[in-house]
Amino acid sequence: MNKLIGVVGVMGTGKTTLCAESGCEFIKTDVSGIYKKRGLDPKEAMSLDTRLDVQEEILEYHCQLWLKACVRGNQDGKRFVSENKVLVTDRTPLCFMTFTLCEISGYDKLTEAQDMRLKGYIHRCWIAMTMFKGIMYLGQSFTPPVDLSEKIRASMSYGYREHHDNVLKGLVSSITTGTPVARCLTSDKVIRKMMLGKLADNC
Repeated sequence: MNKLIGVVGVMGTGKTTLCAESGCEFIKTDVSGIYKKRGLDPKEAMSLDTRLDVQEEILEYHCQLWLKACVRGNQDGKRFVSENKVLVTDRTPLCFMTFTLCEISGYDKLTEAQDMRLKGYIHRCWIAMTMFKGIMYLGQSFTPPVDLSEKIRASMSYGYREHHDNVLKGLVSSITTGTPVARCLTSDKVIRKMMLGKLADNC
């Protein structure tokens, strides 16, 4: 079975760039595409139920994407021979939980049904994390002060990124499955690729 490694970090820390330049097969995520398909922008106000609808769709879509990539293989006569590659992806369920929990703070009161729905979503995210054989966290050392792209994405304000980063670090520290975690606090591309390579070797 293929080994899936997830790269996590605040918006703009270089997750996608690192994955694309890693030399491993890149399973690219598409969170913004799901928002765009629904005619929504994650920075804009929306009802909590709508927010949860989108986040649940994002989780389901990417779980299918990652699972298919992990179990790929070839038929060799009567035997199915699975691949044994290292795959990298630029989002994980940790990212989805972080965004959702950061956004929840903007809603004054949750109904009991919404609270239970959120709890179920977080639980499913943790279950999805069992697909990952390694996690690489990128620190904020090279986060740009403004968003220069036209991508549909979360807020790039300093306060939001700080909040996002602290929630994410807490979730990364909560991993109890024995999944190896590499923490990279430099923007040096050579060091980042080297650390990702070592993580892949240890998975």
